[in-house]
Amino acid sequence: MLLKPPGFRKGVKYPMIVWMSHGMGQDAFEFDTISQMLAARGYLVVNPNFRSSAGRGRDFARAAFGDWGNLEIVDILGAVDKLVADGLADPDQLGIGGWSYGAMLSNAAIATDTRFAAAFSGAGMSNYIAGYGTDEYIWTYDNELGRPWEANERYIKMSYPFLHADRIETPTLFMVGEEDLNVPLINSEQMYQALRSLDIATQLVIYPGEHHSISRPSFVQDRLERMIDWYGRYLVPASD
Repeated sequence: MLLKPPGFRKGVKYPMIVWMSHGMGQDAFEFDTISQMLAARGYLVVNPNFRSSAGRGRDFARAAFGDWGNLEIVDILGAVDKLVADGLADPDQLGIGGWSYGAMLSNAAIATDTRFAAAFSGAGMSNYIAGYGTDEYIWTYDNELGRPWEANERYIKMSYPFLHADRIETPTLFMVGEEDLNVPLINSEQMYQALRSLDIATQLVIYPGEHHSISRPSFVQDRLERMIDWYGRYLVPASD
């Protein structure tokens, strides 16, 4: 889905943000607060339904089975290429972001392609070996990926955003709930520390007492304000 900012004008290249709000679900024609908020700030916002998303059949949903952060990134970058080629998106003003699996893919995207000027990663991860036994997905690890000591090459391959963090050049804002058991705090801490060690602009925001979804109204507001500020630092509004 593609959201255009108010007053959209043909022939103008807009700063664009790829926003991925879902895990393995799908972005449909429905109201999404963050996407609408970003569009209202003057950004072109695209919600790509990459392979592994629901809504397009079993084979499409299983395309990334045991191979996370591969075909999804091909599809996401393909959407970016298309919107740039069509003259809608400014190739020098590209952002990306997401929550949960969307954040995992954001991490993978910035480790694959350095053209993104800003990124947001909420409750994501990149080091899947660290995830084993620390989150709630042990059945998925054992049955989709295999145990780390039996499938270490697969874990290493998929963990490239962390293990090859030196490929990342994108300023990235990380957020997570302190008590998140779905994608625990350690995962955001690791990526934040990796970028700090590499002198890449980054911030880590930890919301006390919050779980995988941020629910306290003041924290919800804070998250949106910090996100707006972060993208605003690195993406310039469109001009005639």
